[in-house]
Amino acid sequence: MFYPDNVAPLVDHAEESTGQHFVDQVLIEYIAKKADYVARVQAKPSLELTDADRKAAATDEAVGRALGLWAGDASMTEMREAIDAAAPIPVTWLAEENTIVINAKDRTTVLSPSLCARITVRLTQALDEQLFHTSERIQRPATSQEYQSLVAISAGHAVWVDDLYVADENDGLTDDDIDE
Repeated sequence: MFYPDNVAPLVDHAEESTGQHFVDQVLIEYIAKKADYVARVQAKPSLELTDADRKAAATDEAVGRALGLWAGDASMTEMREAIDAAAPIPVTWLAEENTIVINAKDRTTVLSPSLCARITVRLTQALDEQLFHTSERIQRPATSQEYQSLVAISAGHAVWVDDLYVADENDGLTDDDIDE
C-alpha cells in the first residue's frame, strides 16, 4: 500500500504498535483552507431526538453517574449538541469513505507533532474498523452499556497507540508538544 511521505511513518507506527496490518488502503485527503476543511468534515447537526434517543441518553447518564464518571447532573443530549456545534479538529476519519482528511496543504507539508499524534489516533480507528468492524458494532449495540463499552475500547485502543507515539517520539518533541 502507498501512503504519502508525511503519513507513512504514522501508518508504520500504528501497525507496529498494534501488531496488526491494514487490509485495505486508507485514503488520505488534504484540504488546505480551513473553511473548505470544515465544510468537508463537519458533522451535520443531529436530527430531532426521538423518545428512544431520550430514554437511551437518560440510561447513559445514569450509568455514567453509577460508574463515577461524573457527579450530579450530566446531559448526554447537551453534550451531543455541543459536539455537533464545535469546530472539528484538524484531522478527521470518515469511516464510511475509508478516508482520513487532514487540514494541511499536501503530502509535502511538515505536520506538527500534535497533528501527527492525532493522525495516529485516526489511523488506529481505521485499522480497528478494517479488522473488527468497530463502527458497525458501535452503531448497532444491543444495550447502551454495550455501546459505552465498545466506544471505550475503540477510543482507548486509539489513545494507547497515540500515547506510544508520543513516548516513541519523545526525543524529537518539546515539553509543550508532549503536553499538547
